[in-house]
Amino acid sequence: MDFINLEKAILDINNLHSSISKSYFKQDSINLRTVCVKDVVDAETGKITEHFLKYIDDYYYQLNIALVKSDFEYDYSFWDARMRIKQKESVRNKLYHYQINHNQGEVPIQKCLNDLLGFRLVIDEFDCKSDEIISFLEGVKNDLNLMKWYTRDKEGYQGTHLYFKNAKNIYFPWELQLWTTEKVLTNEKAHEKHVEKRSYIDWPKQYKEANLRKDE
Repeated sequence: MDFINLEKAILDINNLHSSISKSYFKQDSINLRTVCVKDVVDAETGKITEHFLKYIDDYYYQLNIALVKSDFEYDYSFWDARMRIKQKESVRNKLYHYQINHNQGEVPIQKCLNDLLGFRLVIDEFDCKSDEIISFLEGVKNDLNLMKWYTRDKEGYQGTHLYFKNAKNIYFPWELQLWTTEKVLTNEKAHEKHVEKRSYIDWPKQYKEANLRKDE
């Protein structure tokens, strides 16, 4: 396992996150740990407030700068490196989902929107269950003040996710997914199934029906 390059990749993402976040977020920015989904989704209509939509739009400008500035995909092409900005429609769907299905939106924005910019590495010898990997990730988490990391292994998907926020609750977190080569096809199928399921949901209708059930 090439821990030297993996540590370098993680550090590169963390440094880029710090640089982009510092250029956008100010001390009076939204505290994404204390502000919840219910605070940015209108309780009557289920629509996202204009103020927060603009907040997201302005931040996306910074994310596009990140894509231009980063050599991540080139530098780590030997691991099939990818980076992508989450589509705004997916942001809306995710907020609606948490408003409807998670304690009426009593969920911090920081937890809900934790992957507006996402990275992926596919590493042949990556074993998410090995003690060596777990020890390495715990060390990186502590050294860089990562938000968290975990391994998901269910419903045909296996991947380890790391979340960057540079110890600031006003910064939107970014995500790095670590996959092993043998799981690429099943992971991509699981992802496509998840996206397809969400794409057919009429979120405003779901929100209205959820409110009706709540009032019964």
